[in-house]
Amino acid sequence: MKTWHLLAILAAGCGSSGSRTIYDLAGGDGGGASDGGTKDLAGADLAGSDLAESGDLAPSGDLAGADRAGVDLAAALDFAVPDDLAVPDDLTVIGDFSAVKDLVVVADLAKPVTDLAQGVTDLSGPCFVKINEIQTEAFLGGDMGFAPSDEFIELHNPCGKDAPLGGHKLVYRSAAGVTDVNLVSFANGTVLKAGGYLVIGNNGYTGLSDVKYGASSMSYVAGGVGLRDANGALVDSVGYGATATNAFIETAPAPAPMASKSIQRLPNGKDTGNNALDLVESLPTPKAKN
Repeated sequence: MKTWHLLAILAAGCGSSGSRTIYDLAGGDGGGASDGGTKDLAGADLAGSDLAESGDLAPSGDLAGADRAGVDLAAALDFAVPDDLAVPDDLTVIGDFSAVKDLVVVADLAKPVTDLAQGVTDLSGPCFVKINEIQTEAFLGGDMGFAPSDEFIELHNPCGKDAPLGGHKLVYRSAAGVTDVNLVSFANGTVLKAGGYLVIGNNGYTGLSDVKYGASSMSYVAGGVGLRDANGALVDSVGYGATATNAFIETAPAPAPMASKSIQRLPNGKDTGNNALDLVESLPTPKAKN
């Protein structure tokens, strides 16, 4: 630590000798002063003393308790940076950050992200073809009655890639049925394009269809439709009608559609595992987005 001493050189009288008295403000023994000697001014009354003309006030002692009015000490202080501010050796860099790649935001895989413009639901994982729409009969108008074979089933691929259907089967069960009635067996090489539709129509269906069947007609009251893969596992299913109890029902049956209307997944490809919530009755939209 630095200490400061304030030396005041005062001109004493007008003697030809030019003798001067030096006052030590740092404190001393309080003894008398002689010409050229040193006096101790610590605690002394400097009132009336004129130090301004006494010369430079050199920093050489401790000014605590002294009257420092008018003394500029700023220029005399040493503000040099200490040598011991070197960076510690233990501040080492941990890890190699040069290999860090761009961070990719991963979407919530628990919820499907639906692109309504394209009709594609990207599940960012396993994705399956859906039974997207069912019409069970048509109303012919007037006194002509109904056409029970004017029916179709639409499959939709909501995935971001093509879905092979070779070896798959589209089957039907009655309201309380326990056995499958085969409607269509898909040939090897059959592929449903990503975002695409495949309409399977009864021979009596008056609209455009990709595949026909004629072995049976679906009940307009209650029933169920299932899509099985080549191993017989159920890929998707829909049970409909209030009286339906078959195994194709997912949680609760969808409503039975009125004649010339269909039940359809809305929005396109929606599947929460509950037919009653996923499918609604509406005007048919075969080979198009619901």
